[in-house]
Amino acid sequence: MFEYNEKMKINTLNFWGFDLQNLNVNKICHVPMHQYRIATKEQPLLYVDNLQCCIGLYAYSNTFGFAAHINPVVMRGDEYELNDSGIAIRFNRINDLKNAILKHDNYEEKIKIGISLGWSPLDKEYPTVKMIHESINNLIMELTLMGFNVQKLEEKYEPQFIIDIENQEFIVVENEKNKIK
Repeated sequence: MFEYNEKMKINTLNFWGFDLQNLNVNKICHVPMHQYRIATKEQPLLYVDNLQCCIGLYAYSNTFGFAAHINPVVMRGDEYELNDSGIAIRFNRINDLKNAILKHDNYEEKIKIGISLGWSPLDKEYPTVKMIHESINNLIMELTLMGFNVQKLEEKYEPQFIIDIENQEFIVVENEKNKIK
C-alpha cells in the first residue's frame, strides 16, 4: 500500500487538474489502491485517483463518507475472499462498507452508494466486476430492509474523484486530460 504524504497529494491533485485554490488539502484523505478510508471531521474529503481497470466504490451522506480503490484483477489484500485455487468467491470490501454504515447508525440520512470506473474499465460480466455489482445491490436491499434510506447512484466513469461530505459533492475535473478516449 502506498500512502500519499502531503506533498504527493498536492502533486497528484495538480497533475489531474484539481483546483487547489478551492480545496483545503489538509482536509483530504487519499485512498490507496486495495484500501478504503472513512471520512472524519478532520478529513471530510476522500480522494481516489489513478483508476485504471480499478473501481472506486464510494458512499456518502451529510455526515458519512466511505471510499475504496478496488482492483478487480489483482487479488491482493483483503478485498476478496479467495478459494483454494486463488479464485475470488466473495467481495469482502462490501462488508467494510456495511460495517461503516452500521457504525454510523443514522437511519434518517439518505446514504448514496455508487461506483466509478477507471480509464480502461473491464466488462460488466468480468467475474469480479459482476461480483461487485451484485454485492452492492444485495447491500442496498439489506440496508433498506434494516430501515436505512439508501440510494444507488448511476455508474460514473471518473478515474479520479473526491467525495466531499461537507458539501455533498462528487468532485471531478472537466478537462482534456481526464476525458476517457
